[in-house]
Amino acid sequence: MNIMEKILQLHRCTLRFDDRLTEWGGALMALAIRLYVGWQFFKSGMVKLDDWGSTLALFQYEYHVPLLSPSVAAVTGAFGELFFPTLLAFGLLSRPAALGLFAVNLMAVISYPALFQFDCPAAINDHFYWGALLLALVAFGPGRFSLDSWLAYRSSTAPQARKLTHCLIRGAAAARAAAPAAARNRPAWTRSRWHRRPGIFHCRPSSPSRSAQ
Repeated sequence: MNIMEKILQLHRCTLRFDDRLTEWGGALMALAIRLYVGWQFFKSGMVKLDDWGSTLALFQYEYHVPLLSPSVAAVTGAFGELFFPTLLAFGLLSRPAALGLFAVNLMAVISYPALFQFDCPAAINDHFYWGALLLALVAFGPGRFSLDSWLAYRSSTAPQARKLTHCLIRGAAAARAAAPAAARNRPAWTRSRWHRRPGIFHCRPSSPSRSAQ
């Protein structure tokens, strides 16, 4: 075995578990992203609800959301920060929820330009990281550990189950319809009574004269 064949064999060994790692490792990563990013926005939404008066004041004087009044922007922001993370946590409508939360994140950056003026860039960087992770969910999906995956599996197996049930019902109906015809077409000796002889069972037609005696 030359060096090239050894390299190829080693390369095949490294690819042996690629499919499983991609499927299950990707599912775990998607679950972690959904829970982590969703929790960041859900906490922010709960803070807004805890002190609604301060939230309205912030949207009145600090956050300037385009095309929306401060009160409507406050309600929309709080709703988005509570509703979309809940969908992401359960993995239900995950791609639309990730897009919706991405829009909420984008509006947070646009409506508060002071983020770009902070000496510490951690605040604006967090929004960039969250946006990138949400786009990754949109691109690759929520993974196996989600209601979306379970519903997709159920919808793919339901037509096959219905087809099998239909075939079984048709088969049973055909068997019931064929049973009387098969009984009429049986030979006469199979419809007569059974007589026993030593060591064997056999069937023969009953003799009219013998039955008369």
